[in-house]
Amino acid sequence: MNNFEEYYKIRKISEDLFRLIVRIKKLNNFEVEELVNLLEFTIKNWRIKNEYVL
Repeated sequence: MNNFEEYYKIRKISEDLFRLIVRIKKLNNFEVEELVNLLEFTIKNWRIKNEYVL
């Protein structure tokens, strides 16, 4: 698999996760909000880390 294919997969997963976060936020529950914050933080850090790999 080349870098472009790998990048496309990572981008697709990231977009799907953000869509999921938006849907979860609509539930408007405190525990869900904590989960969403953790997911957002994790994804942002993962993206930063993987920018150097690609």
